[in-house]
Amino acid sequence: MWDTNGFPGKARVLVLVGLILAFLTATPQAEVAAQEDAESPLYRVDLPPDRTLEEVELSIQSKAEGLNLADVGTLDIGEGMRNRGIDFDQVYKVYQVCNLGLGAEVLKKVPAFGAFIPCKIVVFEADDHLALITYLPSYALRYFPDAPPEAERIAEKIEQDIIEVMDAAEAGGF
Repeated sequence: MWDTNGFPGKARVLVLVGLILAFLTATPQAEVAAQEDAESPLYRVDLPPDRTLEEVELSIQSKAEGLNLADVGTLDIGEGMRNRGIDFDQVYKVYQVCNLGLGAEVLKKVPAFGAFIPCKIVVFEADDHLALITYLPSYALRYFPDAPPEAERIAEKIEQDIIEVMDAAEAGGF
């Protein structure tokens, strides 16, 4: 089994998801698909080159709070890799946010949707700037064809909020 030194229990899965996203975002094909394909499961925002990680973090935290999205954890994947002796000198953080009320509603209707929550906003280095990427909740519902219409409404609301947080970070707002 995978050695989990440096990453407790549930974080293993999130680290794996983060690494998969890192691989996807490192390939030009994934970048183009996320930006141009309306059917893509990903939403990506490239930030201005002068935007600092501290500004991005503050923007994510304050905008998420304003939209009633609970901060349920942050994983600094880069730091975790360095702690394990892996040479990784890039920014790579996963911010986990959740509208707990809406999350509870969708889990009551589609318990397996828990595989996709909490929502994640990933901050990573792309060339000379930081970028954000997330997995779209409305796309995830495609895996649950029998989900009731209310689940779609909830996923779209959560997605709208996540995109609003990411767009605020792009604009430099809070």
